[in-house]
Amino acid sequence: MLTETLGATQEGAPPALEKVLQLIANQWLARSLYVVAKLEVADLIAEGCRSVVQLAERTQMHPNSLYRVMRALASTGYFTEVGPREFELTSLGASLKKDAPGAVRSTILTLTGQLQWESWGETLHSVKTGETGIKKVFGKNLFEYLGENPEEAAWFNEMMEGSHTAEAPAVAQAYAFSSAAGKTIADLGGGSGILLSTLLKTHPQVKGVLFDLSHVAEQATARFKGMALSDRSQFVEGNFFEFVPEADVYILSHVLHDWTDEQCITILENCKKANPAAKVLVIGMVIPPGDTFHPGKLIDLQMLTLLGGQERTKEEYAALFTRAGYTLAQVVPIQSRANVLEVIPNASGTGIDSYPVAVKR
Repeated sequence: MLTETLGATQEGAPPALEKVLQLIANQWLARSLYVVAKLEVADLIAEGCRSVVQLAERTQMHPNSLYRVMRALASTGYFTEVGPREFELTSLGASLKKDAPGAVRSTILTLTGQLQWESWGETLHSVKTGETGIKKVFGKNLFEYLGENPEEAAWFNEMMEGSHTAEAPAVAQAYAFSSAAGKTIADLGGGSGILLSTLLKTHPQVKGVLFDLSHVAEQATARFKGMALSDRSQFVEGNFFEFVPEADVYILSHVLHDWTDEQCITILENCKKANPAAKVLVIGMVIPPGDTFHPGKLIDLQMLTLLGGQERTKEEYAALFTRAGYTLAQVVPIQSRANVLEVIPNASGTGIDSYPVAVKR
């Protein structure tokens, strides 16, 4: 039996088998986390519902089954069983609350929910055909799906903001925007504006345009207003496969990995149409060579399954930019696992050297 096999890993099991079984068990824990996140268990415990009976009543779940999930997660540090079938939050478990920093709950709901679970169930199809699992299961791409499912779209947006909050100041410090006084930066697909607002706050001589679909307009403009940036920022609604607004510097933060090479070239060519002299700053992971572990190698599989895009090596990025009429000038490390790729137009002859120059800090 599988349970006996797992037990055998404590002593005498082949190391390869033990590692495989640990990976399999992580799937079960991930889905258990999804259950407690979806049921808002951490918030209920914080409100005083400690017993499984109370939790089951509030969530309309089967008491014994809920207890078994709680017990398993308590063994990994999210809860602690303080009495028979009574639980309290640990510091780790407190991160599952709706208002906890880092958007941990939204990340769990986004990455372990049915959308992911069913799409990843078609990984073999994706490897065989190059098509996404989500397309096979749901008949649409990720952004089409989110457009029709506002609750899941809200979780996705919260996850993206939470995962990139710390990265925004790192980008602002790593790249020399100070010489761009009076110029305009356009953040393409910039979501709620966390990166652009950070850049504008850090570099008061710069103006900004947030370019994205209409569903983020209200949140983005509220952010700019709350940070007293309305006079130097604007929101422009649009689709970067069709056009982009005119600007001096374009930012594509964690955008190009969503798309195929041909789609990326369309985006970059639209940047060149809007301003042939503008630089492009691509923020994303760069896959290292060889067997070195890098999270981008796993996220790349997420791109295969959910979006149809890919993470890329430095050489793959350089080739992509060349096809779109740009040159990869340099790769700037920042204090995260991503990089800033500075991309300049080929033979523009328009005084591009007067634009910001990337520097290492």
